[in-house]
Amino acid sequence: MRFCNPLNGCINEGGVPSQFVFRDGFKDVELVEGVNSGCWENEGEEADFFWFTIEAQANGRFGFILESADVPSDIDFNVWGPFTSEQACGNPEAVVRFIENNQPIRSSWSPLESRTGLAERHPLFRYRINDDFDCITPNLPSPLGDDFVRPINVQEGEVYVVLVNDFGDDIVGNGISVDWSPSTPAVLARIPVEVVTQNAEICQGDSVRLEISSSIDNITWSPSDGLSCTNCLTPMASPNETTVYTAVVEGVCTMDTVKVEVKVRTINLEQEITVCAGEKVELTAGNEFQGATYQWIAPQGLILSCTDCPNPTVEANIPGVYTITVNLQTEECPATDQLS
Repeated sequence: MRFCNPLNGCINEGGVPSQFVFRDGFKDVELVEGVNSGCWENEGEEADFFWFTIEAQANGRFGFILESADVPSDIDFNVWGPFTSEQACGNPEAVVRFIENNQPIRSSWSPLESRTGLAERHPLFRYRINDDFDCITPNLPSPLGDDFVRPINVQEGEVYVVLVNDFGDDIVGNGISVDWSPSTPAVLARIPVEVVTQNAEICQGDSVRLEISSSIDNITWSPSDGLSCTNCLTPMASPNETTVYTAVVEGVCTMDTVKVEVKVRTINLEQEITVCAGEKVELTAGNEFQGATYQWIAPQGLILSCTDCPNPTVEANIPGVYTITVNLQTEECPATDQLS
């Protein structure tokens, strides 16, 4: 089961509901009455299921209104939490074990083919909703209820896991519609993607770990050259030349792109240059490296404007073929190259 792709950022402008599709038999966790099933007495003969998570981006209310986006059907739900993003993304097995052994904190089950959800007031009759369970208690499940329970007051950073079922098994293709209006908008704001590894410099042949911070695990790095993996949070990068890597982080309703440059320290002199009498030609050792020490060595007959700078000029006063050597010394790695 994947809990590391929350539905944050799915609130549409103008309050248009989001729409998601059920998967056949997508339950994954065994529900046992009196243990972890909440108000559900049973799960239906062939009920389809939909799991989703949210990660609170602010303190406030988490709520929703569910209904079929297809023909009317009996939809029910359970909510577990709170969890941390580290648990949801880094240790989903522990989250599953918790769900297997603990009752939900919100549960609704009614035999009606009507809307259901977490709301402060019933969307049709407008009375205030005060109950956490649409039954007497999770230990006394009952199909008697009004489909709605009260929202959850959440704290920033908390993750909640929601299981929705199509108990009526009547929804064919268009899935469920989710109205997020009972939530505080800031709670379901898009999750920022942060670059942990800023632009880096490495020696040729070395590696650096690229890292971004995200509660979404649907990541694609490109180009793939020099990367240990392309669909992970922290690939190792070993490029042969300076490369700008791009990470596309695609949520259910959002997409972010971040870039990290890995500069490879290399000396790349031209193989051969021609200098006419009285002409000055600039030499370059490739990248200019912060904190590097340059040493240019030229034989007699060539005049260098400097011997300890990145880009000296060279002037020939005696005809001939000469070899110029540059030594680059940094704290991390030395390099040498020659040209004639």
